[in-house]
Amino acid sequence: MEISIFVGLLALCIFYMFFQHFNYKKKLVNNNLEKRETEIKKIDEELDRLREESDILKMEVDLLIKLSKEKR
Repeated sequence: MEISIFVGLLALCIFYMFFQHFNYKKKLVNNNLEKRETEIKKIDEELDRLREESDILKMEVDLLIKLSKEKR
């Protein structure tokens, strides 16, 4: 009787340890996904900023080309 209670408690502890292990792994994966999502958002914002700058630079170059043609 005592042995079966001990075996039952041992099985319960092992099950609990496996449950905690997989729960921990799930939290790690979720944290990594959140970090990657924030990194992607930062990169997207930087890309948008660079696109705006490149558009402005293109306009400036076009103006300079027009001015140089007018001076000729």
